[in-house]
Amino acid sequence: MILYKVEVTYEDGKKHNDLCIWYSPCEIIFNYEQNIWIIENVLPLDYGEWMQEPLNCDSEETTVSCSATFESICVVMAEFRDRLAHLPIDPRESLVDEVQGGLRHHRLLSRPAKRALVYISGKPRKQSYGEWQWQNKHRDKKRIK
Repeated sequence: MILYKVEVTYEDGKKHNDLCIWYSPCEIIFNYEQNIWIIENVLPLDYGEWMQEPLNCDSEETTVSCSATFESICVVMAEFRDRLAHLPIDPRESLVDEVQGGLRHHRLLSRPAKRALVYISGKPRKQSYGEWQWQNKHRDKKRIK
């Protein structure tokens, strides 16, 4: 993960430095923040592409990988698209539309979008969304705050 600053100019002409995050494909563990980041930054790109690493970063991390970058990107995106495909259309569209519409934190999402985000986060589910939703109905208020 790389943190970097981007200068943002608002409609009224004011400039503001915004702190942004960049993840490499090998860092993705499908937590809330990373899933939101993928929807916002990577999902709109063509298959096999990844958001470019920011320039002028003071990154001291160097890693050696045994796979090509393109392969890592394809594996992450295939897994992510598979997770999205297991969702019914309404929660999936709510999640993608809200995140691509500018909501960057899971606490700001609507209830259907939050439930979809919880379902696709973490370890892959072996049960359908409907079964998972029914099983977690009593825990819903504690889990999604």
